Amino acid sequence: MTNINCLAKLRNLLSGMEDDMGLNSLGVVQKNIVYAVTLILQQHETVETGKLRSHKLLDGTSRSAFFRALRDLVDKGYIKHNEGAQRSSYTLTEKLK
Repeated sequence: MTNINCLAKLRNLLSGMEDDMGLNSLGVVQKNIVYAVTLILQQHETVETGKLRSHKLLDGTSRSAFFRALRDLVDKGYIKHNEGAQRSSYTLTEKLK
């Protein structure tokens, strides 16, 4: 099997899983934010905005697109702002856990 065949199968599997989790309506930047938050939370309790912005999955994402997508994810209930935090920090909601 060639590399492109493997990638195509993985992409197809990912698409199916995104459909199952209700992520299919999200844009690319929104999905990448959700994935980056999930990966960062494996090592930290919360995700600070600066750390999220610098994640590899968000390379090349403009500042305005990032913050627009972040706000949309909060509004749609996928992630939430941690209240009482001195800096902007986020975590996943129960919708994604």
